[in-house]
Amino acid sequence: MTSKASDDVTDSTSSESLPMVPLSSCCCATNSASSSLEEDMAASEQGLPTKISGDKKCIGILGTGDYARALSKRLIFSGYDVILGSRSPAARQRALYDDCLCGVQMMSLDDCISQCDVLVAVIHMENFKTTLAPRAEILSDKIVIDVSNRTNRYSAVSNAEFLQSLIPASMVVKAFNSVSAYAMEDQTTVSTNRVFVCSDDSMARERVMDLARDLGFAPCDMGALRAARNMEAFVLKVFPGWKVPLFFTFGVFNLWALYCVYIYFIDRTAFRWEQIFLKVFNKPLCMTAITVLALTYLPGSVAGIVQLYRGTKYRRFPRWLNTWLVSRRQLGLIALALVMVHALASAMMLSPTYYSSWYHKPSVVIPANITEQMTIKLQPAWMIWKGELACFFGVAALLLLSLVGITSLPSVSASLNWAEWRLIQSRLGMIALFLAVAHVVAMGAPGWAKGGWGKTFRSITFLSGFLPAVTVLLRIILAFPPLGRRLKKIRRGWERESARSKTVSTGTSLEAQACCSTRKSNLKTSSSSSRTRNPLYTAIEVNAEGGDGCACGSCSSNGAQSYLPTRNCDCSGV
Repeated sequence: MTSKASDDVTDSTSSESLPMVPLSSCCCATNSASSSLEEDMAASEQGLPTKISGDKKCIGILGTGDYARALSKRLIFSGYDVILGSRSPAARQRALYDDCLCGVQMMSLDDCISQCDVLVAVIHMENFKTTLAPRAEILSDKIVIDVSNRTNRYSAVSNAEFLQSLIPASMVVKAFNSVSAYAMEDQTTVSTNRVFVCSDDSMARERVMDLARDLGFAPCDMGALRAARNMEAFVLKVFPGWKVPLFFTFGVFNLWALYCVYIYFIDRTAFRWEQIFLKVFNKPLCMTAITVLALTYLPGSVAGIVQLYRGTKYRRFPRWLNTWLVSRRQLGLIALALVMVHALASAMMLSPTYYSSWYHKPSVVIPANITEQMTIKLQPAWMIWKGELACFFGVAALLLLSLVGITSLPSVSASLNWAEWRLIQSRLGMIALFLAVAHVVAMGAPGWAKGGWGKTFRSITFLSGFLPAVTVLLRIILAFPPLGRRLKKIRRGWERESARSKTVSTGTSLEAQACCSTRKSNLKTSSSSSRTRNPLYTAIEVNAEGGDGCACGSCSSNGAQSYLPTRNCDCSGV
């Protein structure tokens, strides 16, 4: 995502006071605007300042680029007065003709700053020093919203923190950096409805969150200004959370493909090479699909076993298990995509030629010593029970997985309560996995019975169905007493006595203490932040990669790396 900054404001020159000029005055005159707007136009022609409506809130925008214009439109439609600040208002007035900007006023930078208490800095970070730093005095006690994004994902300091160091007497708020100019202008879009807001000043943060609500966004309080590092790094990430699942799926597919090539072309010749594009390709595809689907639900059972072994839910999971848990959504969607491709490929090949074992084999008996011409009508080949049963289980599993995938969409999941979401994602998902296992068993069981143990263990149906069957079995075991009752107690806060002895008197686990000790020097760097000490927040480190770091107040102290609401935090992991 490109930086939300205007290319208009580049230096601190031309800071003298210039008359306020309403944009698109010709458009307003053509459309017979209201009398108050005509008065403003007449005043501007005489070189006098126009009036700002007293019953409206005024927002100043420092910059006149595409993002500034899009934000101006949205503010106008939301009932705000808008002033655009530019180093050359007269020149920009002629270039910014837009019939949707009637009533927006153009001023010099200094006049715009003096007129408004809330300012949006639509400026590139490299221009902060030349544009805003010289005006630090007149920006004192003003709320300055930074919407810029940095180009270096791994920068040690965010743009907002750098801006705060240049204008220390101002209240810098980081917001709207994840909303593009197109999404800002298009009020019908819901794809970027969420806006992250952070600041060291709680009052300024709340005021900007109110502004975001007025503009039709859903603000998310991220706490102190240090969280801007993650906010700016987030927009630079390409499909965060998808890299590990995609690479893992690619590796699993390659392993199954190599095995299929070995058993069908090297060990014995079962297919011709021209069949590799559809018939042979469909086999590792379906094996990968059911393997990835099993790995979507297996980490929940593994986490339950870990909690039963430890006797508590307050000790953090190992990093590999935590990464596995947070990747379940991506793994499930990948499995759904693979299943749909497998179903389409199988439907294209559904015939006695490709699936001969699914159909009755018609036989023709020709009488002996026949000298006359004879016409024999062959009956159509019907599916046997194996084909019927395999298709039934496969279609049922696909339908349930499609339902689970639909509820993974943010717009759909937001309309479900917790019980409904858990019913679909967990229980229906496990039923879909069970049906997928039944589909594999229906296809492979007749061959297992005829081939013996040696061929059974080498068959692709047995190998691909083993892990999903284990996953279903583990879920059944953990769902019934006595393990199910014990696991439910642990997840509701119960601890075994031996587990309590591993927790220090402060309530911090041993893993969290070790984690905090490695970050002790980093925590000290934020001790100088004195603006916000909201009791709803506790110190939590969130690294630039979006990892877990120290979570749920384990590193709580006077020095903080970031402030996030503790009431929304849950370290149960399951």
